[in-house]
Amino acid sequence: MSNSDSPQSGAPAATGLKRYIGRSEIAFLVLIALSFIGIGYTDYSAAGSIWFWKLLVPLFGVTCIVSEWHRNTDKRRVIWTQALHWGALYGVMELVFSHLIEARLDAPIIGLILMLLLALTTFLAGIYIGWPLCLVGIFLATGTIMAAFLESIIWLALFAALVTIVIAMLWKKFFPGRGQENG
Repeated sequence: MSNSDSPQSGAPAATGLKRYIGRSEIAFLVLIALSFIGIGYTDYSAAGSIWFWKLLVPLFGVTCIVSEWHRNTDKRRVIWTQALHWGALYGVMELVFSHLIEARLDAPIIGLILMLLLALTTFLAGIYIGWPLCLVGIFLATGTIMAAFLESIIWLALFAALVTIVIAMLWKKFFPGRGQENG
């Protein structure tokens, strides 16, 4: 236990949800919420949702940089690694949406491919950043499967988001510090 975690340090002890959810977890919960919106939007209009997913990529990248910033002394490496990681996803998205490929795929298929690409990239980032980001990737993949097979997925996606949040909170309670060793 560090001095800042000690009850004698003068800082009030964390209570309730604050004990289980820190700033990083809140950021990842926001990404899950935005992904939930994106899943619903893609289900409603795959072609119209392209801009939304392209805006999410840099947001995911910045969130990963912020998450890694305090744990890594080589700040330039953090920026370059995340820029290359998320830049590769953005480049593949551009290929998917290019006229050559777009002419061969229907708009709903493009939306599902986009969601799968974001899910995979997010999960892979979670492998070296921490488990909460892996959960975001799993949520995106689950939402993609639901969008592919179900016409109206809002309630099931909400349920998946809630289950993801509960798992994250339980993991943090029973396995504190696990998945945060890297860096």
